[in-house]
Amino acid sequence: MTINTNKNKAVSTKTLPKVSHYGTIDLNELAIDCVVLEDGTRGYVQNQLLKAIGFTGHGQNPRFLRFLAEVAPNALDLLDNSSSQVVIMPNGPHAKFLPAGILSEIADGVIGHALAGTLHTQRHHIIPNCRAISKALYRVGELALIDEVTGYQYQRAPDTLQQTAKTEYIDAVKLLK
Repeated sequence: MTINTNKNKAVSTKTLPKVSHYGTIDLNELAIDCVVLEDGTRGYVQNQLLKAIGFTGHGQNPRFLRFLAEVAPNALDLLDNSSSQVVIMPNGPHAKFLPAGILSEIADGVIGHALAGTLHTQRHHIIPNCRAISKALYRVGELALIDEVTGYQYQRAPDTLQQTAKTEYIDAVKLLK
């Protein structure tokens, strides 16, 4: 069986990367499906990530790619340089893959353009989600680094970072309303 990727190349499903680990970041009303591929590459299931930032429509379409080119060119570079565009999920179906780093690049690009006054008015609705997601990621990243350099990741509860992200996101949403 073959499928088409966003680069219009037919790819055999036998050669598609497989997801070895799967989970969901729960940020209260947002859920972002995350995956780790067999080679250790980390990333997201595309549809959930786009929904989380407030982008409507499907990714890999010209509108989404124009959005990335305009607002987050580094995210577009990550996407272009990703060796995996379609992956095989643990339960068998295929999913479109977005590499780790793309969420923070999109959020940073949206916030940067909003601060500069260059974000199109039709995209203003995604600013609050991008700000709240950024705040949660900043806090969790900071804690994860401290935990790693101190060895504390072995002492804390396994879901501490997930719970911290959820709390930070909820608090940020409250402040932005």
